[in-house]
Formats: sequence, C-alpha cells, structure tokens
Amino acid sequence: MLASGTLDSPRVTEEVFRTLLFEASGLLNSRPITYASSDPKDYRPLTPNDFMNRPSFVHVPVGTFTHPSMRQRYQEVERLSTLFWDLWKSHYLPTLIQRTKWKVQRRNISIGDCVLLAEPNVPKGQWITRRVEAVFPGSDGLVRVVKVATKNGSYIRPIHRLCSLQESSSPGLLGTCSGGQEWSGDN
Repeated sequence: MLASGTLDSPRVTEEVFRTLLFEASGLLNSRPITYASSDPKDYRPLTPNDFMNRPSFVHVPVGTFTHPSMRQRYQEVERLSTLFWDLWKSHYLPTLIQRTKWKVQRRNISIGDCVLLAEPNVPKGQWITRRVEAVFPGSDGLVRVVKVATKNGSYIRPIHRLCSLQESSSPGLLGTCSGGQEWSGDN
C-alpha cells in the first residue's frame, strides 16, 4: 500500500521505517473488534490492544526538534503514518459497511446497540463508537436510520454510515455490520 510510489523520499532510513511500522501497528490494533461492556454509558469497545496490554493508540510524541535531521525524520514519519491512516480508512471501513441490496438479510440494528460511526475527518487513530437510542424503520420494516447518543446530546445517522459492534453466536469474535455483512476482528 505505502510502497507504491508513496515512499518518495530518496531513501527511508531503517529508523524512520521502524517508527512507521510501530505507529501503523498501533493504528491497526486500536480498531474496535466488538463491544463487551454491560454499562450503557460505556462506549469503549474491545480492541486487539486490550489483549496485548498496550495503550489504545501509541504514536510518535510531538516534540520540539532543534536538529534539522531529527525534525525531517519526525515530519516524514508523521506524513507516512497519516497517509497509512487515510489509506486504511478508505480501504477498511468500506468492507465493514456494505449495502444490503441483493444480499442476505441480517439482524437489524436495535436500541441499545453500540455502533462504530464511519465519519469523515476523524483524527488519526480514533474510532467513534456510540450507543443507539432510537431506530427508524423504512416501509419494508428494515431499519434505515438511527438516533445515536453522544456526550453532548444525540443525532441522526443513516445505517450505511455505521457498523454494529455485537457479539455473534458464531465461534470467534464477529460483529454484524449494518450492510448485512459479517466482519471479524482479524480482517
């Protein structure tokens, strides 16, 4: 993904590449797998980092770099990790949120479900999860729009912009996405 012309500096040093890989692993392992809490006010989903006893997202600390080469390396890592995040979001999220048209019908999103919101312009490494307060089915009885709770109130979102974080009766940790597709935490 990153190798196809995006590593356009004359050479990426091993130090920059290792730092980029560390940050990319933090981004990948911070993605929500499923929702595990019975507390309705707890929006925090279970992530791979929870199993590895790592913080939710670890990134290169912001600092004041006086030496030009250190500053350039920091900027290069930041540029590449932001590029990785943008590519990850644009390729991963659409696999979770596929349209149900001509697909097998799955469970409707219900009141109380914790959902992952696919919002544009989300800062790097952040996944927005919210709880569903109300559902609005269409004339066919399928939920098309939901009202999600936030800390500062609530707002309406179409289901094609969310993925429900639910446990499945199938083996492994599976969630049922709004588009009727099942996804696994090891995608």
